[in-house]
Amino acid sequence: MMRYLLGCLCAVVAFQFASADNAHFKITEKTLAALALQNWQTDQIQALKTLLSKTFKSQVQFVEALKNLKNPITNPQDVQVLLEHAEIKNLIASAQKLSGNLKEGKLVFSQNVQGWIPKENIEFFADKMSLLSNDKKNYQLLIAEHNVRFRQHDRYLYANRITYDRVTRKIELRGQVKIEDQSYRLLAQRADVDIQNKRITLWSNSQNKEDRVLVQIHYHLAQEVLETPIRDFPNLEQTPVLIKAQQIDLDEIAKSIDLAGQAELERPLENMIFTAQTIHAKLQDKQQLKEVFAEREVCMRQLGRVAQAGQAYFNAQDKFIRLQNGAKVQEAGRYLQGENLFLFSDFQQGEVRGNQQSPVEIEVPLENSEEQVETLNCQS
Repeated sequence: MMRYLLGCLCAVVAFQFASADNAHFKITEKTLAALALQNWQTDQIQALKTLLSKTFKSQVQFVEALKNLKNPITNPQDVQVLLEHAEIKNLIASAQKLSGNLKEGKLVFSQNVQGWIPKENIEFFADKMSLLSNDKKNYQLLIAEHNVRFRQHDRYLYANRITYDRVTRKIELRGQVKIEDQSYRLLAQRADVDIQNKRITLWSNSQNKEDRVLVQIHYHLAQEVLETPIRDFPNLEQTPVLIKAQQIDLDEIAKSIDLAGQAELERPLENMIFTAQTIHAKLQDKQQLKEVFAEREVCMRQLGRVAQAGQAYFNAQDKFIRLQNGAKVQEAGRYLQGENLFLFSDFQQGEVRGNQQSPVEIEVPLENSEEQVETLNCQS
């Protein structure tokens, strides 16, 4: 067993994973020695010495620097050799304490742990971090525990425990999970992030509504929208959406969000809330809500309107709502029902339509009566 106790320890460990698009490059003395063994010309090696210890954060920057040398390196084969020898492939970490067992392929960093994985552009901070190798003697798993924070580009990930698998390129977050970037804030007890396929799955550990997963889209605008009249947002490119459910799957490639179990989707711009057992939402550019499909025990609430149905569809652009399978609507002192109802989110200016197979039935009280019209409620 080897054990280190140092005031500040910097350990460099081979930890290769990531796409070339995010790779970093650096010319070192080892790079120059490797080129000399391959019989590179002396003037080329001398020119490369001007780049010693400089870090290039993309392949484009590195190749451009090679072109600007006193003796430019532009031959595709030579450039490819340099890309292979100058690419930074190591994890760089520092901590107050390092212990490990090389035979077991395990390194443990503790106390004020922080590090950087250049190729994937990931920074991490934690109280404790373990590196575990696989049967090929490559460090495959990074496990960070207690006060964990990861950053990749503009996205931040927080949890009590984060596990990063370099082979599957997946991140597991457990305990008090929070994920934030310029568009999203995600809160859950468990989450899996698939970097390769750009998917995020979040879970709650409880069936209590108070413990549901929360997804906030454009959350920084939520309070502004709530405090501003709708007429002042005629062409708003970014509008907030609040989402809750027992499980939420976010697919950034398909631009879709799937909610399962006590699902709820709120769009403050129209004061509209959908609740159902399952909800499927489609997004468009800039994470704008495009469409909503809700199924099973669907209820929709707006100021002055309550609707229930087996299924519901909402088109955010056209402000159009379709209710199916036993639709009922209560609004503005009237009660509507039918197998299929077609509404507009601004019901004060819109219309209600059925079809030939399913006309709209309307109850409108003409005078005071002791007979009570059915009152619709969404379970809160």
